[in-house]
Amino acid sequence: MADSTLCKHELGFLQVADKPSPQALADYYEQTYFQNESGNYRKRYSALETEVISLRIAQRAAQVVGLTGRETPGSMLDVGCGEGFAII
Repeated sequence: MADSTLCKHELGFLQVADKPSPQALADYYEQTYFQNESGNYRKRYSALETEVISLRIAQRAAQVVGLTGRETPGSMLDVGCGEGFAII
């Protein structure tokens, strides 16, 4: 799927800038997403994996600050969050 950089919607929320087509999404969810047992999802992650996940979330948070100019805490809704890494 396309690289998911964020952009600010005219209504003020952040969204994925380069969204895949409806057909690409349908194909992805039908064929790939949670469909095979060899996925990357685990019940527990190592300390190193958790650190990498946390760094990725921090990078996203910095991107949000850059787009919104707001450094104070706020709310975030992570729609389609998979394992919910942003809520760790």
